Amino acid sequence: MLGVLAAISAISYRYGLIDVATRYIYDHQVAKIEEAADMAIIFVGDSSLGSAINEPLFSDLSGSPSATLPLSGTYGLGASFNMIRRANAQHDVHTAVVFQSLNTMTRPDVMAGYFFTTADLKLTELSPIDIAKLYLNYRTASETLQEIRKHGFRREAPRMEGGYIAQRSRGSHARSPDEELQKKPLLPGMVSPAEVEFIVRIVDYCEREEIRCVYAHGPIYDGYCRTSAPYIESLNQAITGAGLEVVEGTPPCVPLDEVGDEVDHVLPSLRDTYTRWYYARLRPYLE
Repeated sequence: MLGVLAAISAISYRYGLIDVATRYIYDHQVAKIEEAADMAIIFVGDSSLGSAINEPLFSDLSGSPSATLPLSGTYGLGASFNMIRRANAQHDVHTAVVFQSLNTMTRPDVMAGYFFTTADLKLTELSPIDIAKLYLNYRTASETLQEIRKHGFRREAPRMEGGYIAQRSRGSHARSPDEELQKKPLLPGMVSPAEVEFIVRIVDYCEREEIRCVYAHGPIYDGYCRTSAPYIESLNQAITGAGLEVVEGTPPCVPLDEVGDEVDHVLPSLRDTYTRWYYARLRPYLE
């Protein structure tokens, strides 16, 4: 039975049948690192970053070659840590902005994202037991079988736009931002210790490599700003307690008519506006 479970999970990771193993956007960002002439400022994070920051515009505003390296939120802070290490191994990075959605910081499962984005598995600190848990995972196997039934093994590459997966239009079946807020509120006790632990590791790495690292919350529907102040306060305390400074004024609270296809995405037409908003707040850290 355990062999079957491991085999199904291995198939999932090989073919990208669950979100954490979907390699399209990860492969895109790795190629960007390898092909870029220079990266002085990097942003690492999740899809909220992909929706909010225009990479060429930020480079122009800052006067330094900048790169956005967003992955899916399910990868978590472990993957953001690895992307900083990977970029710095090939470029002279002087500033790294950890840019995460408020929602990402509630995820308890971080090891899969960390493990599957580690450039050299010799560098991973996971024990054989931890690695076995990634493969002997009932949830992964169950989701894999569901995906195979629905779609088979074929996966088409997603359409890219502005350096990230293009946003979808909100269908009539999709929950509204307010419905999403009611179904998935953010409460103080929801801050994930596993995510915070990787902030500690980011801080340690940045200090050793003499990289200026800061934390910026991604944009969020303003309904969350009105109802989740205790959660944001608790999250900020955890981040600063781990040694990383939070950029003042973040997250930007996004009005309903500026929300994209998710509560932590802005409309594509407003990416430049939000890029300038973030640049104004990040500028003190770039001087």
